[in-house]
Amino acid sequence: MPVPDTPDREGPPLQEWFRERILNREDELKRLYAYKAGCNQIMFVRDDVHQLVARHVSDDPEERYTFRRTFPPRAISSHTSKSMPLPVYEIELAHLGLRLTMRNNFYNWVVTVESERPVTGPFYGLIRPDETKIPHYYAEGFHPDWLFDPWTSGAKKFSTFLYGEHTLWAFLMLLTEHLRRPYLSEECRLYLQRAANDLDCAVQLGGGDEIAEIEARLDSLAGDVYPIVKC
Repeated sequence: MPVPDTPDREGPPLQEWFRERILNREDELKRLYAYKAGCNQIMFVRDDVHQLVARHVSDDPEERYTFRRTFPPRAISSHTSKSMPLPVYEIELAHLGLRLTMRNNFYNWVVTVESERPVTGPFYGLIRPDETKIPHYYAEGFHPDWLFDPWTSGAKKFSTFLYGEHTLWAFLMLLTEHLRRPYLSEECRLYLQRAANDLDCAVQLGGGDEIAEIEARLDSLAGDVYPIVKC
């Protein structure tokens, strides 16, 4: 299976690729057994997946719609499965510090995650740290530089196989929910734990001044938690 000549991620918006590579050849391609499934896959990513991962951009539906029109999924490469041309999808989500690269060959999804923040999960068994690295020849349309080691807790870049649209949907739901939450460094977690222990001791000993001081420390820190706390 051919791979891109370079790892450059150049490519048109997905809808433009769909029009040029599929709709303009509809008379030829619609005879294919996989034509309908291929079109459905593209529409699933363009509409459903993009709406899912962009849901936290804003509480305003108009702003979410504007974001999706301004930053659509792109087709950065292509491959063929069952004679049907298919794209390699890329979705960038600057508000989450996240880039997704995906392909589907009617058997499974290959998904590469590149995150500015550590990804700790949980993913409830959808992906596992005991997976082996995906060989580039099993990631049709991917440049080898777009593939990384399997996920381990805290990884910022990883690649994985997923099977079925529902599994992909569940994984992306968990991933984006995880990345939108406030991030606490390990130092902050230890600090908060010590402060909570101090507060518990002060309550048990009845120290009113100590309680007020510790609560003030916690309130001050809580105000800085979102989006990233660096202790």
